Amino acid sequence: MLQDVSQRVSHRFELRRRMMGRMGIAPDPDLAVALSREIRATVLACAECGNTDICAGWLDQGGRGLPVFCRARQAFADLARAAASAEGEAEEACDVVWVSQRLRALPDRGARGAA
Repeated sequence: MLQDVSQRVSHRFELRRRMMGRMGIAPDPDLAVALSREIRATVLACAECGNTDICAGWLDQGGRGLPVFCRARQAFADLARAAASAEGEAEEACDVVWVSQRLRALPDRGARGAA
């Protein structure tokens, strides 16, 4: 009994992982806290899904986008949006740090002009 439940859960999470890969969702582990609400929604929807055979077939056939039958459709869309936004903000923050480091490395123009 317990082994059967464990196999079903593993199968559902494998389908979830494949769907995330198909959608190009690969959130940085450092962003997991920021995306926890969206991640949780996909976990719950996939855990309660009654279409695992249809989902597996759709994924095996190379389906694109979000399938109409998917119970987690909105949750995946929300996660994709949130991940893109969070990753963009993280990249923007890195850009700001990079620019400020480069600016600090430049010689002081005021000191040069006074010499």
